[in-house]
Amino acid sequence: MQQAINRSFDILEYLAIDPEIPRSFSDIAINVGLNTGTCANIIKAMVKRGFLEKLDDKKGYLLGKKLYQLTSFDGYKKDLIQVAKPLLEKLTEKINENASLAVLKESSRILLHQTKSKQEIQATSSIDKPAYESSTGRLLLAVQKDAEIEKYLQNWGLPSLPVWKEAATKSGFWSQIEKIRKDNYVIQESQNQISGLSVAVFQKDKVIASICLYMPSFRLINFDKSYLISELQETAKLISSSL
Repeated sequence: MQQAINRSFDILEYLAIDPEIPRSFSDIAINVGLNTGTCANIIKAMVKRGFLEKLDDKKGYLLGKKLYQLTSFDGYKKDLIQVAKPLLEKLTEKINENASLAVLKESSRILLHQTKSKQEIQATSSIDKPAYESSTGRLLLAVQKDAEIEKYLQNWGLPSLPVWKEAATKSGFWSQIEKIRKDNYVIQESQNQISGLSVAVFQKDKVIASICLYMPSFRLINFDKSYLISELQETAKLISSSL
């Protein structure tokens, strides 16, 4: 019994290293030194009690609602995911392109949820991606205060020319930040020809996340971009009003 309790704490401590990054079952078992059978039993019990959250589509596990309720930690994102999930599904069904919900964590944008279209050719996006390389990351960075952005630049530097050529210099970077703030959206094409369009999600007056439509770039040319942005903004508004 004592060993199982200790192992439960080991799992919590491992997930708490980066609480917004889902960890797979195998990652957890390896990093806490458990065999698969023991790990499965402990995780099952922790999910049942609410100390872990199991994400859809085998995306892994996050710290659960019960833990955040006990600590009153304001970083808990389950309410946001629960609100956004059905609305993103409706958006994907309507547009027939992938949609996602993301937050900013240090130098990366982290996907909290994704919905997949029925397209034969799918755009893919990793859960953890450098902020400069995604439309959601750029938007979430741009809404930070100038002092926070300066700190970000000190820690992580400017984007490289291949990643974000318009922002590869200090003056170009701030010009892009101001453009994003003025537009209230981002349209970005990655180096592997994936295009993303992103807008902000608010809780009261604070931006807490971003939602995105993303697709192979060759399909974006078939859309009216202003229509896609409008649909994204309406979805974001519905999410924000429900938080």
